[in-house]
Parts: sequence; structure tokens; C-alpha cells
Amino acid sequence: MHWDVIAVQPRPPLGLAVTFADGTLGTVRFEPTHLTGAFAALKDPEVFARVFVDHGAVAWPGTSISHRTPCTRRSSSTVNGY
Repeated sequence: MHWDVIAVQPRPPLGLAVTFADGTLGTVRFEPTHLTGAFAALKDPEVFARVFVDHGAVAWPGTSISHRTPCTRRSSSTVNGY
């Protein structure tokens, strides 16, 4: 299934609030052990906070996460109150 991300906000520590094109929200939580190789720099809170949306995918300067990355989705119209 292909989900287009339209907005993303960092939620320390190592979390993201993600808004999908269909209006639902997703949450992603990383463990430091998940962040290896190309993702190792994301352990730095300043780097992690630079998250943005790139053509429907969650991305950081120099790397991105596939549309197939699992997350928890819930219905909502806003990421406030995450």
C-alpha cells in the first residue's frame, strides 16, 4: 500500500508525528539501535529535528524512509495533541 505523507513533526526523543494525504495521522518511534549505517546521524537530536517531507516520504538531509516503513496510524485532522 502506498501512503503519501504530507506533513511530519519531530517528537523527541526519536519520534515523529506524520500526517498522511488521506487525513490520518501516524506515529513512528525509533530506538537508537534502529539508527545504524546511513541513519546513524539521526541519533543527534539536532539532526533528527531537521526532518521534512520529500515527494510523499519522510526524509532528512542525505537520507529518507521508504513508504513501506511501518507506523501506527490513527484518525485525526491535526497533529496537535500528539
